[in-house]
Amino acid sequence: MLVSILHDITGFRRFPRDAKLLIISSIVMSFTQGYMFVDFSIYLSQVGYSTYWIGIVLSVPTFLGAVFMIPMGHLADMYGRKRFILLARFFSFLGAVIYFLTYNLILVILAGIFQGIAFANASSSYNALMAEKTTSEDRNLIFASNSFLSGMAQAAGMFYGSIPPIIGNIYHI
Repeated sequence: MLVSILHDITGFRRFPRDAKLLIISSIVMSFTQGYMFVDFSIYLSQVGYSTYWIGIVLSVPTFLGAVFMIPMGHLADMYGRKRFILLARFFSFLGAVIYFLTYNLILVILAGIFQGIAFANASSSYNALMAEKTTSEDRNLIFASNSFLSGMAQAAGMFYGSIPPIIGNIYHI
């Protein structure tokens, strides 16, 4: 059993280049999602948003992601999954930049719209492209590795949110 696990861990080296890139992009997204899951609602509360507006702000990306997922999947099949995943990463980055630069309600909701579009683009294309870029022999290992690494990155992002308050307390800032 231990030999099998070690074999699986070292198998990452033989993954196709595109599968590795997809996994790395998933790790980055998972880290930021972990951070946002924990800290974003706390941040919005601290800058003065009511629980009503926090609920609206947090619901917009999920709602739009669900609404646009099927249409984006069809468009990705027509125009290329890779393009839609790259577009998703761009919209996600754009939304994150807005989140980090302002707490203006309209701009925060606009960032949520970008995040929802990103979610719809990535969710509808990611697994299909990953399956397309792998062999049937490696598919289980690649998908399991992706889930494991993304989960670890999300947990690290959640933990990362605890670091600034600790540093602030240590240095009295």
